[in-house]
Parts: sequence; C-alpha cells; structure tokens
Amino acid sequence: MIRNHLLFAVALVALLYVSCSKVPTPQTSISFEQLLVNSKVNPSTIESDQPLFSWIVDVEGYNKSQLAYHILVASSQEKLNEDEADLWNSDKVNSDKSTFVKYQGKALEALQKYFWKVKIWDEKGASSEWSEIQEFKMGLMNTENWGAAKWITLNKDTRTSPHRFRDYKTGKMKKPELVDGFPASYFRNIVNVNKQIENVQAYVCGLGYYELYLNGSKVGDHVLDPAPSNYDKQAYYVNYDITEQIKSGKNAFGIILGNGFYGQNISWKRDPESDKDLAYGPPTVKLLVKLKYEDGSSEDFYTDENWKEATGPIVFNNIYGGDTYDARYELGEWNTVDYNDASWGNAKVAAPKIKQISANQIPPIKKLKEFEPQKVFKAPDGNWIVDFGQNIAGWVKLNIQGKAGQLIEITTTEALLTNGKDIFQGSTGGGANGMAQIYKYICKGDGIESWEPKFSYHGFRYAKIEGISKKPDADMIKAVLVATDIQETGSFTSSDELLNKMHSISKWTIVDNLHGIPEDCPHREKCGWLGDAHAFCEYALYNYDMYDFYIKYMEDIRTQMRPTKGHNNPEIKFQVPTMIAPGKRTSTYAKIDWGVATMYLPWYNYKFYGDDTIVKEYYEEMRNLTNFYLDFKGENGIMQDGMGDWCPPRWDRRKNFCHGMRPYNFSKCLFL
Repeated sequence: MIRNHLLFAVALVALLYVSCSKVPTPQTSISFEQLLVNSKVNPSTIESDQPLFSWIVDVEGYNKSQLAYHILVASSQEKLNEDEADLWNSDKVNSDKSTFVKYQGKALEALQKYFWKVKIWDEKGASSEWSEIQEFKMGLMNTENWGAAKWITLNKDTRTSPHRFRDYKTGKMKKPELVDGFPASYFRNIVNVNKQIENVQAYVCGLGYYELYLNGSKVGDHVLDPAPSNYDKQAYYVNYDITEQIKSGKNAFGIILGNGFYGQNISWKRDPESDKDLAYGPPTVKLLVKLKYEDGSSEDFYTDENWKEATGPIVFNNIYGGDTYDARYELGEWNTVDYNDASWGNAKVAAPKIKQISANQIPPIKKLKEFEPQKVFKAPDGNWIVDFGQNIAGWVKLNIQGKAGQLIEITTTEALLTNGKDIFQGSTGGGANGMAQIYKYICKGDGIESWEPKFSYHGFRYAKIEGISKKPDADMIKAVLVATDIQETGSFTSSDELLNKMHSISKWTIVDNLHGIPEDCPHREKCGWLGDAHAFCEYALYNYDMYDFYIKYMEDIRTQMRPTKGHNNPEIKFQVPTMIAPGKRTSTYAKIDWGVATMYLPWYNYKFYGDDTIVKEYYEEMRNLTNFYLDFKGENGIMQDGMGDWCPPRWDRRKNFCHGMRPYNFSKCLFL
C-alpha cells in the first residue's frame, strides 16, 4: 500500500514536471484592424530606405497597453509563412511603440515587393497571433531605373480652330490681347504582347497635367495629375497597376497632355513680384511600362521618338482661364489599336532640367461629388444663370445638343450682384491674373454631346451660360467638385447651430483649397501662400488625414528656398523660402509671419501624428530660417520686418501701398 502511494506520488511529480517544462505564452484576444507602411495599406511606390511600420489593434477590456512587438520582413510570402525573415527579424522588442517603427533590415531594392507581419504582447505578457501578411513595393527610387524611357513633347502646333485664342487683360492694360498658350498634346503608340502576362505596372511623370489611356479607356480615376511642384528641382510620377487592362496581342497607349502649372505661360507674367515667364517650358511627359511574364521574363515599353503626336479638340487650356473644346476637331477613337494615325507626326524628344523625380505619395486629385442646379433664372441680357447652391472648386459638365460650330460659353463666379439679378465676377473675372474663369464648348452638331474639362478648375457657385436656346436643367449641366481626395478623420457637432455652420464652412474652405498644395483660393491666384498654409494647418489636421500632404508641401518649401542676405549682417546669406511655394510666382522672400510655416508645419505634423521624422528631416531649414529672422532684431528687441496688418480697414492699396506693411501696424509685436 505504501509502495503504491509512493509510485503515485512519483508519477504525479513527473506529470507536473512535463506539463510545466513547456509553458505556453498566454494568448489574448488582440486583433489587428489596420497595418500600414508609411501610413498606407500595402503601398506600391515606397521610396524611403527605411519604411515606417504602424498598426492599429482591437482588444477587449480596459486599461490595455502594448508591452512589446515583433516584426518579420521577407522577400516572399512563402518564407514569411514559415517565419523565415530573410530581410529583417526585429526579434521581440520591449516597447509600447506601435506607430512609425523604423525598418532596420537589409537594403531594399527598387521595384521589389516585400512582405511583412507583426505580433504584439499586452501589458500582462499575453501575445497576439501573427497579423495577416501584408506587402509593400518599392518605387523606381532613382532616375536610372527609368531605363530607356525618354521625355516627349509636341513637335508641331497644328491648331487651326478660330477658338484657340482667349482675351488676356490685366488692370493696367487698356485693351485685351489675344493669347493661345501651349497647345494640348495627344500622343499614341502600340505595344505588342506575345506572352502570358503576370503583372504590368505603368509609371508616368507629367510636366503639366496628363491623362493616360489604354485600349480606349482611361487608366485610373485621377484628374489633374500630378501635383504641382518646383518642377526644375522636384517632379512627381504616378504608378498604375494595369495588369487587368492590358491584353494579349496589340495594345494602344495614349496620353493627353495639358499645361497645368508647368506650361502656364499667360497669367501673372506682368506681375512685378514674379518671374517674367511663369512657365518651365512646353508640357512634357515620360512613361515607363514594365511587363512581367509568367515564364519569368520581363520587358519594358516606354515613350521615345517613335510615339505619334497630334493636336485635337482641346484647342486652349490654362489653369486660370479654363478649357476651350472644339468638338469639330475630335480625333475619333485615337487611343485604340485600329486607329489610322498616318496623318500624325512624330513626337519630339525633350530634355527638361529636373534634379529629381519621386513617387507621388499624397492622395490624388479626383472628382469627388456632383451638384445639380438648385435655382435657374435669366440675367438681364437674356442668358441663363445656374445656382448650384454651394461654393466649390471644380468644373461643370455638359450634355448639350446644338448645331455644328455653335459656341457654348460658361462663365463661373462665386457671387451675384447685390440685387441678385446677374453674376458678379469680382476676383473670378481676371483682374490681376488677366484671365476670367470661362469654359467654352463648340458643338460638332451630332446629337447629344457630353463634355467636361480636363486641365483647369475654377472656384464658383454660379454659372452663366451663353449660347443655349432652352432653360438649363440637371440633364444639361452639373457642377463637379474636384480636389485632393483627403480622407475625413475627425468630426464635430454641437447643440449650437451657428458653431455647426462655422464648422461646415471651414471644412469646405479646406477641401476647396487643396489641389496638390494648400492654396489661398481656387480661382484668382491658386497659389501656395505660406501664411495661408500654416493658418489652417491645425484645423485641417484635426479633421483630415494630412500626414503625407504636409510632408510633400515641406518639400515644396525646401525647394523654393534661395540665398538671401541677412538684415543686420548682409555678409551672411541664409536659405529663405519665398512667400509662395511652389512655382515661379514668388512675391519676394518670406516675411516672418508667412515664413514661420517652415517651422510650424513639421511641428504640427509631429504633434498630431507622433512621427518625428519630418522634424528631423527639416531641422536644419528650421534652424537656419530662425537665425535669418533673428537677424532682423533691433536694439529694442522688436523685429523690423513682416507683413502684419497688411490689409487694414479702409486701406486703399493703390494710394498708400506701404502703409499696411510697416512695423508699427503689426497686430502683434514680435519680440525675439
């Protein structure tokens, strides 16, 4: 009996030893809601050497926190399934950091796809399961990876439409002059695909706005691509996955290229504070298509001197003035395989001066919403006025039936006269920029004709239509909101309707003034004034995902900087931005109340997102500019420079231009 009890005790101890020798890590109900690389889900054009990993989790209970994380990065999904991290194995890192964790692995190669996953431990040491496998793909990363792709531009302007001209008149001109600007260009080429396709990626950089077509259909849903920049220093390309659009056999690629800001050579050229010619040159484009076949081979297709060119129905385009479309000059199915391009010429190879081409990381500009007429009435001159009920940035779209050669002219404005009987053009009527907001469509006389612009946008609520014979309705005309597609992340509501209305108006102000840069307005200037940029920055960050947007805009500010003499120490030159960034309209060096955007924007981005990368990246620019402004300090400690109350009440700018810009008119003294 005693022996039996002894055997039982020994067996029990052995069982306890075996069960305790492999203590499993306690599991917890942690699930991953979102996994991000550089703030994006499965991005396709990462160009940083050390991408940043972030994750958002869902977990039950209260007072929960992260104790540690473990990241694996591999070159294939198969390896990652086996927990084989041939690029980076972070091991278990004791940290509560779950955002912007910097990659610390082997060097990443251009155009390669990588895979990653993460697991975390909570405050009690309980671990999650591994997340689902995510991926990210590197971009072109440098100019060498564009391979044999060449810049092409229009070789010959063949426009003959009498409507290719517009009136240009600034306030000091006695009469308008006719201008036509650079023409919109149409390019096409055929590529023959004889193997089974695994994947096809297109990379396109437009110096000027472009649209890419494949086999008769537009590629992607972007408009007004790419975002504006200081093109001679920094241009942006866009990547499209066209695997589903390309087919076996012959494929037709087409590109329409407009002026955008790159080729804007009309407005502001008489501005004393701008370059004499605001254009960087005629619009130019580069396309690289990388085909990967199922047999493991690959092939490149690209723009070069073999591409065909023509002009077409877009006979005028200017970012300020608008588009003119003469439908009588349409090119038919010009972007399809069977189109006869025998009458087309060959594109010209160009060599624009650009220091760097990077992947566009900010959200694209898109058509976001349509508005139907809310009220339609006749003006005293007999033409129709349409009220869309909301002031927006964008354009109008038409469905019209008319005779061949019939001109439809749409003038867009933000306001009516005080009596409400006609449009008031005000700042949308040209003035300083010399170009009124007008869209023109010339009918071809072939049933119902549908049209909307491609290469300009306006700020408006009202549209006055000249050249139609019947009252316009929602079937004939709509307004289209066009802006950078930022995602709303914040919200506000209260019991006070006035506060709610103020919030709504403020949000409209943000959306209407984002077109790749933070603008002062979407009509008269369309400029990235630094003062406006930092004035609404915090409000924008509270309400929208602006992480990438301000990173891009800081690069605009950096590339706009130029050597500027110090005030007290003119022998010292500082790198100082101009009042406006980007572009050739500068308005001189940035006074402190505008230039502080250089310090504020990185700080706000860090404050709202917790990523110190932007502060570290631009620290030297921030420090240098601070020293520049300190160099204005007088003996009394007050800065002797700045805009201040540059537009005080009852100020007549023409009679007393300098009065509003003197130090003693500052609304706030600056002590340094």
